[in-house]
Amino acid sequence: MKSKVISVTALLALLLLWSCAAHNIDEDVKLDLCDANSTAVVSFQDTIFPIFTKYCSNNANGDCHWTGAPTSKPDYMTYAGIKAKVDEGRIQARLFDRNPSAMPPSYSSGPRDVSDCDKTLITRWIAAGAPNN
Repeated sequence: MKSKVISVTALLALLLLWSCAAHNIDEDVKLDLCDANSTAVVSFQDTIFPIFTKYCSNNANGDCHWTGAPTSKPDYMTYAGIKAKVDEGRIQARLFDRNPSAMPPSYSSGPRDVSDCDKTLITRWIAAGAPNN
């Protein structure tokens, strides 16, 4: 009985250590992606789309770039919608040129400041040709 308790405890400890190690690897990968000099590939689906969802198209936050929004705004719920605005230069102008029409706007109920890491990721993705990857 005592050996079973020790075995189960050891197994749980190993699982805990493994999960912590996996978490640290994920953080290291994100830190590498956020480095402007990184050569790691920035994925639209895994990295860029969640950024647009967080800041632009999260209906729960009252953000306005979602399918079916009450006002006619660019739809950032799809690759095509985001890519069209990248090709026009609108994303770059609204996100990186601090002007009165900068995004996200001050009245947004979601996050108001795009993190430096997220800006770096968007910049790297655009520099790579804004692929649908």
